[in-house]
Amino acid sequence: MHIAYAREKSCWSFPNNNKDTKMIEQLDKQIAELEAKLATLRSQKLAALKAQVAALQASIAGGSVSTPRGAAAKGAPVNAAAPRAKRTGKGPKKRGRRPGKRVPDEVLLPQIRAIVSEAGTEGISAREVSARTDIFYPKIIKLMKKTFKASGKGKWTRYFLK
Repeated sequence: MHIAYAREKSCWSFPNNNKDTKMIEQLDKQIAELEAKLATLRSQKLAALKAQVAALQASIAGGSVSTPRGAAAKGAPVNAAAPRAKRTGKGPKKRGRRPGKRVPDEVLLPQIRAIVSEAGTEGISAREVSARTDIFYPKIIKLMKKTFKASGKGKWTRYFLK
């Protein structure tokens, strides 16, 4: 009997009057209108994007750019020659090949020898030489083991002139 009383005095209230049902119907109509408007906007955007892709593909291929008709043509103009983003790296763009295993040892050894001689009696690590010359670290280690006197082990190895 307690349960039956609780069901009658439930905290859930359903719309019983006409005013609430009319408001719900109006909200449903507005939602339907907005969804229809959203669908048309999405289709227009998709058409504009397809036109931009076609224009970019044509400009890459070197062909002529055709403009679409209708709603996509009324949108933002398609700019095939859009400016590129600037580089964020420091200094000028490096050109040519990267020094490494493709560069002969005879070209690299004079640079390395000059840096090691600057270090004097303190010596220099292969990592520092690699950072100064922009040569791959493994290539530096290989050349320095063959050419210079080493003291220490692992990353504490210092290289000196023989």
